[in-house]
Amino acid sequence: MQFTVPKFLERETQIIFGLNLKRLAILGCLSLLLFILKYVLPKVIWYITVFLSLGLFFFFNLVQIGGQNVFELFINAFRFLFTANTYTWDKRESISPLKIVRKPAEEKVRKASPLKFSPESRLSNLRSKIDVGEKPESA
Repeated sequence: MQFTVPKFLERETQIIFGLNLKRLAILGCLSLLLFILKYVLPKVIWYITVFLSLGLFFFFNLVQIGGQNVFELFINAFRFLFTANTYTWDKRESISPLKIVRKPAEEKVRKASPLKFSPESRLSNLRSKIDVGEKPESA
């Protein structure tokens, strides 16, 4: 299976403080609404409203979970919950027939013959002297 690599990845240009044009417009509308509410609401309630609305704005737009900001994550979650989800399994038939793989025949294991020492070799004497703890004879 071959995957195609996209040639063009669409990214929105960030204008200021990591905000794109859409987020900057939302911040401007929120600021305008808060400016109007400044003259309508009492001072304490206005400060609480400013704190909550700007806090929620920055939380939804700047905090990212898994590469998505929280606002997009909530939108995707609600879209998943409120749409009809139909799960179908589509078995794909291959054109080529199945390939039968046979196990290779096991080779017989041959026992190796023990090493033989030549008559001139002093290895057998050395081995017995090391096992017994005797000092080897010097030649």
